Order: sequence, then structure tokens, then C-alpha cells
Amino acid sequence: MLAMLVPVLGVVAVGAWVVALVAAIGLWRRVPAGHRLKGLFDPGWLQFDTLPELAGPELSGYSKRYVWALVVFFVTVAALVAVMVVIVVSGQNSVV
Repeated sequence: MLAMLVPVLGVVAVGAWVVALVAAIGLWRRVPAGHRLKGLFDPGWLQFDTLPELAGPELSGYSKRYVWALVVFFVTVAALVAVMVVIVVSGQNSVV
């Protein structure tokens, strides 16, 4: 029964990662050309306070989407690990 959750959680994790990637690319493209290198490192360290200073408040939607996608990704990966541990400990994957 729990083994059915593994592919579902995997799809959710990959989907969240893709959303985070698209949001990060959207953030990077809207940062002015002279600040792109600085803007590229800001999302990696989750320093979203400096992004509106660089390109204006229209980036807040992209930064919120990026943060929520990362939160969903890491929570899903943690849930996936927990489900895998339960499967291994309970022995549902062994053939008897």
C-alpha cells in the first residue's frame, strides 16, 4: 500500500523542482543586465530582500513562487524518505 506513494511523491517532487527552476529563470531574466551575476546568487541563498531593490517589486510573485516550490520540494523529499524507511522496516518490499 505504501509503495504506491513512492511514484506519487516522486512526481510531486519533480514537479516542484521544475516550478522552482522556471521561477528562478524568471527572476534571473528580469534582473537588470549589470546585476545578473549578483541576482543569480541571491535565489541560491534565499536572499529575496535584495531582489526588489534590483528590479522592482514585480519580482515578488516570482520569488514567492520560488520559495514555495522549494518548500514543497524539500517537504516532499522528506516524506519520500520517511515512506521508504517505513517500507523497508515493515518488510513490504520483500518477496516471501
